[in-house]
Amino acid sequence: MATISAEANDIVPPFVIKELTGPRRELRLTGRALPYRPLQFSGTQRVEVTYYAGNPVATSTVTGTEEGDTTIQGKWKDKYIRSAATATAPTTTRGGPATVSNTRVDSVAALVNLVDDMRMAGQLVEVSWGHITRRGHITSFSHTWDNLNDCEWSLAFKWTSQGQRVTPPVVADGPSPVRNLQVMRGSLADLEDIINDAPDTNSISGMLNEINRGLSRARSAMDEYTSTAVSFADNVLGPVGTARNALGLLNGVINGCTEVIDTYSQFAAPEDVFLNPFVDDGEAYIKYFENLAYTTEVLVAAKDLKREAAIEKQIQLQVLEAEVQAVHFARAGETLRDVSRQFYDTPDQWRALMVYNGFREPELSVGDLVMIPVLTSGVVG
Repeated sequence: MATISAEANDIVPPFVIKELTGPRRELRLTGRALPYRPLQFSGTQRVEVTYYAGNPVATSTVTGTEEGDTTIQGKWKDKYIRSAATATAPTTTRGGPATVSNTRVDSVAALVNLVDDMRMAGQLVEVSWGHITRRGHITSFSHTWDNLNDCEWSLAFKWTSQGQRVTPPVVADGPSPVRNLQVMRGSLADLEDIINDAPDTNSISGMLNEINRGLSRARSAMDEYTSTAVSFADNVLGPVGTARNALGLLNGVINGCTEVIDTYSQFAAPEDVFLNPFVDDGEAYIKYFENLAYTTEVLVAAKDLKREAAIEKQIQLQVLEAEVQAVHFARAGETLRDVSRQFYDTPDQWRALMVYNGFREPELSVGDLVMIPVLTSGVVG
């Protein structure tokens, strides 16, 4: 691997890691502190392909792009990191091959500790190198020491995007759920119509009670989300308040659709039709293919609604990006004290979490959505 020479610093852009949540530190590596070349970035397009029994033609759903993980490596030496500083009188002035928030990092040990602290903080980071930008999280950092002054290192990232923001509908007062709401309500109505037009067969009838539970869950969440959208349109709620209310409700729509999809995905062909090639039962064939056409329609409609709700959820998360550092779903037996300890290293912020999320008590149910706001001066803002 090739290092980037100090002489090339004028033409080689700095490698910058910037925290977008939490402490919001910005680490800038230049010259001898830069990672080895080449730097590799990759990406894929996610496509869900579903084959149904008896049908040679699959259905496909494009669910969006995904950025491949990136690992960078390098070697830091004190004699280069210290730059103009000396071992006896390190400086904290601007400049040097490694800086954090415009302050020089004056030793390899300090630089390693800083990067490891950024890893442990688990914040959303934006990485830029020239025209390339990625957003995501630091997933691992390893460092191997030749001696106390020289260290080889490796840093891995998992990306969530190329740094672009999801563009919400443009209205005078900011992002609005109203436009996407109409699309989702139309998709929900289509799904309800298809489910209600079920063929009168035993295999479908046996699933309807379970299906209706998932549909009812999605419908209930959608009705509440409609109220949130109306409150926004009437200026009762601002964009941040709307986004807070929306996340849990959109998750309810997604979970309801998932329940419908999982149930219909279990549909199987009658054994007496497909396991015994000598059976000549025309009526059984007709019923099977009638069921197959129906379940395929339901699956496509449910996936469409689930995808639309997921896109809207991402838009609302972007509204909260500057205010919320993470979104947490409660596990069994968990309380707000546990959540506070996990994200703030102290259980004492449980009251602020309760107020911010609109809870009435610190106890949580499995799956409850808890938004974790950014701390300001030691308290939740």
